Amino acid sequence: MSPHMLFFIAAQLALNEDDLRRVIAKMMEIGAVVA
Repeated sequence: MSPHMLFFIAAQLALNEDDLRRVIAKMMEIGAVVA
């Protein structure tokens, strides 16, 4: 498993829903395409 995927899984387990949404929003703000 890639470190990036492992990080995302760990973030989902560690962060509450609001924090995870803020992280995803920031990722999209800097150019990520989240499906």
